[in-house]
Amino acid sequence: MQQILKKVDDNFENTLRDKEQGNETYGTQIPKLHSAMLVLLMRVFDYEVTAAEVLEYTSGKLAFAIDIIICILKVPTYELHLILNCLQALSEMTIKTKEETNKAYQSRIEILLEAVLRTNIVAIASNTLIRQLQICHEKVKSMTVPVALHKAMILLYRANKNLYTFSTQGRMATTLRQGLIISTALITVAVPTFVQLCTDEILFCFEKETGKEIHPPSHICLKSIVSSLKVAALASFHMGTHSHILRRQNLLTVRILMLPVSYLRDNLSVVCALLCYNINIDALSGDLHLSPEALEQIPERCRSPALIKVVSKLLAMLSTDDCEEIVKGISAAGNSIPLARDTSSYEILMQLLEGSSTEGTDGKILGDAPIPSAAISPNNATLEADLLQIDKQMQRLEASPPEGSSLPENTSLRLLGDLPALAPPLSSSSPSSPVSVGPMNETTNLVECCTVPRLPTSSALRPVSDPSVPPRLSSEQAADIPTEFTCAINGHLLKQAVRAPSGHVFEKETIDIWMAKVGHTNPLNGEPLSPSDLKPDEELVARILEWQIKQVDDANDGAGEDDLYNF
Repeated sequence: MQQILKKVDDNFENTLRDKEQGNETYGTQIPKLHSAMLVLLMRVFDYEVTAAEVLEYTSGKLAFAIDIIICILKVPTYELHLILNCLQALSEMTIKTKEETNKAYQSRIEILLEAVLRTNIVAIASNTLIRQLQICHEKVKSMTVPVALHKAMILLYRANKNLYTFSTQGRMATTLRQGLIISTALITVAVPTFVQLCTDEILFCFEKETGKEIHPPSHICLKSIVSSLKVAALASFHMGTHSHILRRQNLLTVRILMLPVSYLRDNLSVVCALLCYNINIDALSGDLHLSPEALEQIPERCRSPALIKVVSKLLAMLSTDDCEEIVKGISAAGNSIPLARDTSSYEILMQLLEGSSTEGTDGKILGDAPIPSAAISPNNATLEADLLQIDKQMQRLEASPPEGSSLPENTSLRLLGDLPALAPPLSSSSPSSPVSVGPMNETTNLVECCTVPRLPTSSALRPVSDPSVPPRLSSEQAADIPTEFTCAINGHLLKQAVRAPSGHVFEKETIDIWMAKVGHTNPLNGEPLSPSDLKPDEELVARILEWQIKQVDDANDGAGEDDLYNF
């Protein structure tokens, strides 16, 4: 406390001197002065300073509050609980208060979103958390991840999710999601590293040789993995070439599928979230739409045929009831995250879950589950031979139980053997420098039994969407979302609603993709449709936001410990 008070005193004297001398640094010294005082307050009040108190401290100026929090997050030596308090305040700023009207709340969200994009606070917070994750990885080594680190990661997720959900500026909200992939290390480094620590902690609860459970895994790790996948799915929805970055980082999927099958079977929420993420990055539809350079950077086991094979194997080990539960979970994803139901990955996954191929009986049977013919070119014998080779390699694993049966107690078969390291190495020489994001490389400790031969570049895997037919309308919309609030193509909750002359309402991103691929036609009735015909439906967007805010208010009435993960 004495050190902080001395720092405040020095900063205050320097600030007054700069002001008297007309020094240009006067304006830049103000946030530093206030941040030192806020650090003192947070420590004195046991790291429980609220967003309301921070805003009182800044006279209600949101942008200034963000600048002060950034000054704190930039100091690499500050303790984890101080970082947690800053992220707690940031997250609380994105939540509606009981006294606040919907209009005032939406106005505050727009100001906050503009400040977040201007300052790139998400990148700064991500780098700060990555340093903490690195410290945890070096010191803990497969032991318990600190609860404060779990909370800090989830609070950053929640702040971004709220800003996207409750912003009325669709373009700015999309820019926020895009920035999570290309302008910050949150999705590309922090999320994979955090998931790696969580899976390590879970696996520490099982015997390495027999797979027998030693003690119950932490429930908080399960929730953190699901939340990480949800925010990754949100960021990657309809991101096009930007999602190719995540295809290269898809060892995240491999890592989770290496958890014991018995654990995944008992925690289907992880499977649902993982499949939603892979739908949004279109990881199952093939690699033809990738450039040779991009394809070269994707590890063999992260390419489409390998992922289809492993997902098929997993689903074959689950009961019919489990698969039905997964379908319901994926269908309800529109409650919290947009789901790209117009991708081939969605169709392929639904076919795998239904146990049938596109042509009904023409699926290629490999192992215990059919590979949809949508994923295999009938004229490509080389690719089929590759997949048969995968099948031979998969036979090294234990035989799976028949469909509809349950695994014996303590059965802990891992689909993919030993674990890879996920995140690229982080430089510890200069902890205060920003974390750079490099290409993800497959590590040498990957087990050989699931190594997939490289696909020939001529393989005719199905592209993202077949432009010759309209996209399949989703019949699995979440029951509690009013139909009028959903996209007529994708079935998810509308964000940027545009209305066609026919009365159909589409998500702007979705209909733009449709017209770019197919042409200027209405996907529902085939009538001519041009971009100028689509008019923003601001009244509908306002009603959707009011409905979303009411859902949050109703959920907050029963606030409990799990509220942190309810976003």
